This record gives sequence, structure tokens and C-alpha cells, in this order.
Amino acid sequence: MLELLFVDTTAESTEELNSNRILIKKKMNVIFDNIFNTFLYFRLGSKDNNNSCKDSLYVDIDNDNDNGTILQHDKLPELKENYYRVCVISDTHERHSSCNIPNCDILVHAGDILMTSRFISDMNVKENILNLMNGLDY
Repeated sequence: MLELLFVDTTAESTEELNSNRILIKKKMNVIFDNIFNTFLYFRLGSKDNNNSCKDSLYVDIDNDNDNGTILQHDKLPELKENYYRVCVISDTHERHSSCNIPNCDILVHAGDILMTSRFISDMNVKENILNLMNGLDY
């Protein structure tokens, strides 16, 4: 754990000191988030690798003997009338922009949207979740 201590000798009041402290914390969060994202890039590669998530496990719920078939997204059958298509994904670890999520009525993300949530700021967490939602075509 890294703790930084700043002594502000220019603040003329407690309010100004608190205001400066908040500003420094926000700047430090941005700096740390950038350092951590750079580390992840070199450790895991680009978030924008569009060569993954092209297949789905398709299960026909009307067929009791169907254990699922792996299909490319463009080979999924037409949606039957009065049915909903549910897509379940998990463990995208901030690589959701590289996933080709098929059109569906309900999208369930079962966990691990982020690479880690312990080391990044709340602002970065919100940004990553909004990136997932904004990246959907529907």
C-alpha cells in the first residue's frame, strides 16, 4: 500500500486546505489509474482485440435433449415469436470492447467486468461500466 503525504503551506484556511486535498486526491486517482491501465496493457494486451468472443453456446429450450451447440453469432437461428433471447457473459476483465455480443433482449454479466476493483478509483470503475453499456448496439 502506498500512502502519500502532502503538506500544503500555502493554504490560508481549513476550507482551502480541504479543497486542495480533494483536488490532489482526484489528480492522484487519475495518475494511478493511468499507471495501472498501462500496466494492464503490457501485461494482458490491448482491450480492443476484436478476435475474441465470436462464438456462443446456443441452447434450444424447446428441445429437452439439447445440451447446447457452439455457433458463430451470425449463424444463430432467428428468434421465435414470443421468445426472448438471453445472453450471459462473464469474466470480461475490461476486455468487453473486444467481445462481439450478439443481439439479445436481456444481457446478463455474471461478474468480473473489471480487471480488479481494489486498486482503481471509483471514477475508473464507473467509466469502465459505462463503456460496456455504451458499446452495445441496442
